[in-house]
Amino acid sequence: MQLIVGLGNCGKEYLNTRHNVGFAVVDYLSNSLGLSWNSDKKMQANIACGILDNSKLIFCKPNTYMNCSGIAVLAIVSYYKIRPEDILVIHDDIDLELGKIKVKFAGGNGGHNGLRSIDHLLGKDYYRLRIGIDRPVNSEFSVSDYVLGSFTDDEYNCILNSIKIVSDNFSLLAHGQIEDFKQKI
Repeated sequence: MQLIVGLGNCGKEYLNTRHNVGFAVVDYLSNSLGLSWNSDKKMQANIACGILDNSKLIFCKPNTYMNCSGIAVLAIVSYYKIRPEDILVIHDDIDLELGKIKVKFAGGNGGHNGLRSIDHLLGKDYYRLRIGIDRPVNSEFSVSDYVLGSFTDDEYNCILNSIKIVSDNFSLLAHGQIEDFKQKI
């Protein structure tokens, strides 16, 4: 069983913001697998469950807002007894160029509050799939205003292309073929 967590903020006002790239990816993946989402108040998350090539997958979008994402992830991990190496957290990364995709196991949070929350409650030993959102060109933007801001049309098209690449190669991730996945991105 694998847990795929998309990080983001709930609410329509955050729908197409840079910080919600994780939500966008898991929405796209779950849609491509024909899964539907259910709100689980106990887990404090929206959850979609399915099977890919005989592997059970649980997709999660925490309802706790970004800074408290670890609460929902811990609840799901505890309930389903999911091992850390079977967790993939998908999130935006301001330190990667727009649309760049990277995956790694463990590491620091890079100042990302969603990762900080998960690290605090679960430790750092889980997979992370990072989608680059770049830094603001205008230095007058605060980081929080930038990540909570909406994509331009060109930026969104670039991110959508990255999401499609992840989706097209997702079975490699689901089967733990990380090095093969890295060659596709």
